[in-house]
Amino acid sequence: MPLPTTPTITAFERSPDRGKGLARDMRVRWALEELGLRYSVRLVSFDAMKQPAHVALHPFGQIPTYEEGDLVLFESGSIVLHLAQRHAGLLPDDANARARAITWMFAAINSVEPPILELVTTKFLEGDKPWTKERMPLVEARIRNRLDQLSARLGDADWLDGAFSAGDLMMIAVLLRLKPSGLLIGYPNLCAYVARGEARPAYQRAFNDQLAVFTDIELVKETYAAINRNEVPAAVSAFDPQMEWIEPSNYPGGGGTYRGHAEVMAHVLKGRNSWAEGRCEVEQFIVVGGKIVVFLHARVRLKDHADWIDGRFADVHTFRNGKAIQMRSFGERQEALDWAGQ
Repeated sequence: MPLPTTPTITAFERSPDRGKGLARDMRVRWALEELGLRYSVRLVSFDAMKQPAHVALHPFGQIPTYEEGDLVLFESGSIVLHLAQRHAGLLPDDANARARAITWMFAAINSVEPPILELVTTKFLEGDKPWTKERMPLVEARIRNRLDQLSARLGDADWLDGAFSAGDLMMIAVLLRLKPSGLLIGYPNLCAYVARGEARPAYQRAFNDQLAVFTDIELVKETYAAINRNEVPAAVSAFDPQMEWIEPSNYPGGGGTYRGHAEVMAHVLKGRNSWAEGRCEVEQFIVVGGKIVVFLHARVRLKDHADWIDGRFADVHTFRNGKAIQMRSFGERQEALDWAGQ
């Protein structure tokens, strides 16, 4: 019997919200955590989002996308609905209650979110336009109208329709985008509603994972940038003092396992000092649990050699408490993914 396919979602490589959980991949992460499903995350840059490979997954060049075997989906609402319909836990068993929960999902993204997005556009994309000052009160009034209606419907209930559902997940995710504006403050029941959502263990896991990815990715990027600058101490500083650096036996120098900052520093210095010129460039990040798989392209000419070494390989960085505790290299990228459990 074939093993189930681990779904892969896409997220920003460098999230505009700097890990505050406002990007739309957070909705999918939260749903996956509520359902107890394993998944991996492929991070994409803003440039990669517009390239043919990503546009083939998302015709509008955005995130998130969802891949599971031959199935490819885009749009966070569609992905969450697919997950909720396929796995028990986010939609009620009763047919009528199930239909109402789905209705609240559509209400979140069709009735409540549009004026909130208009606020974001007005403030950040059109902030320098002459009409912005006059337009802002109109935009805020449209948001308050929706909040008035939603607040009246929620009343003093914990959730929108009985037990927590995918409808609440989507609605809370939308309302969270208002946090920076302060517009929710005038609605105590909606503030409490959002807080209940944030307090759910699944939300906390999803939030912490996306925040860790943002901070860990920055450390990984700096590691390779420092090596390219021949600043090896800066590269090694991103790792835990008890780190391991593991290279296969077919690597230059015979590979091996190096433990602790001193051993790793000596090994990396030896390798870096053998370069006459060249760089090691990051091509892609894939996050699997606490591991970050990095696809790399190295083009280096060694000292006393006329020929260039040009190859693609992968490293897997394992993090614990904000520090990399292991870096393992693989000559084949699929080997790295298999080892990481993707």
